Amino acid sequence: WVRLYPRVGDTTQQWVVFDEIGATQGTISFPREFDLRMVQDETALGVWRDEFGVESVRAYRIRGP
Repeated sequence: WVRLYPRVGDTTQQWVVFDEIGATQGTISFPREFDLRMVQDETALGVWRDEFGVESVRAYRIRGP
């Protein structure tokens, strides 16, 4: 997983997903406020920060094409 550098005004963050031999598998987007920490099976886990900086744990299910 490689995060693309965000542009000013982006509301999402883009990640490029590679397989074990380095071939691109696709891209995935998360909200800007989500700090990705771990990917396991079909779940992305991370920390969400609200507008006051309060953190909470979030999990997103990753769906294939």
